[in-house]
Amino acid sequence: MGELTVSQEILSETNEPEPRSASRSTFAGLFLVTLATLVYELLLTRIFSVTMWYHCAFMAVSVAVFGMTVGAIAVYLAPSLFSRKNTTLMLSVSTLAFSVTSILSVYFHLAMLNQTNLDFITMLQNTYLLTLVPFFFSGISVCLVLTRNTKQISQLYAADLLGAAAGCLFLPALFEVVDGPSAVLVVAFLCALAACAFSLPLKRFRLVTIIFTLILAVLIPINQSTHWMKLGPIVRGRKEETPLFEKWSMAARVRVLEMDRLLNRLYKAVGL
Repeated sequence: MGELTVSQEILSETNEPEPRSASRSTFAGLFLVTLATLVYELLLTRIFSVTMWYHCAFMAVSVAVFGMTVGAIAVYLAPSLFSRKNTTLMLSVSTLAFSVTSILSVYFHLAMLNQTNLDFITMLQNTYLLTLVPFFFSGISVCLVLTRNTKQISQLYAADLLGAAAGCLFLPALFEVVDGPSAVLVVAFLCALAACAFSLPLKRFRLVTIIFTLILAVLIPINQSTHWMKLGPIVRGRKEETPLFEKWSMAARVRVLEMDRLLNRLYKAVGL
């Protein structure tokens, strides 16, 4: 009884409203956030395996866990910023930030590959910090949903798990359409859709999320023809030839080169 009295006093001092019931848009937003998070994490394992070495692929797992944990801790350490009355706004902002930083992190990682003056350790450190940021915002979003809608925690956790499971199935299908670097634009689009779902009660910010989502919807097909979000020309310290065909999968990246170019590379390798 004493513990109950103390907890009631603490709640009364915070002047925060009681836990509310989650709307359908909240369930949809959580599903999309966790789906995008898993797709982004798995995508990083494939990108790191190609741009660095295969054993660096597992770094994506530690980045994801650490980043989401830091995001959840930030919610705990800043109760005034993440108060219940600000939940809808902060959910929308953090999810939209997840979308933006997922693109920027991969873009700058690919750009670092062409910087020949960077040593491997420096590039690894920069890559870790860059790819940590999207997971930080993902952790904020997931933490806010689960801690601010405790009346339906079991249903929300089910939506969380369903989104993660769907993400594991989504990336192999996505590789049938786009390559690795281009897939991050689809991840950003999923996050933008989640931000739209979270921002439905907000009139002004809802317009921002809708406009950003439409921009990404246009940018994805444009990238398919222009390939501005691409790998190369320098990968693992070597300049790659333009392939006749390239295909990404969950197992490998297959590239088809012209025979003359391939022979020239072999001759250079043996010193002929």
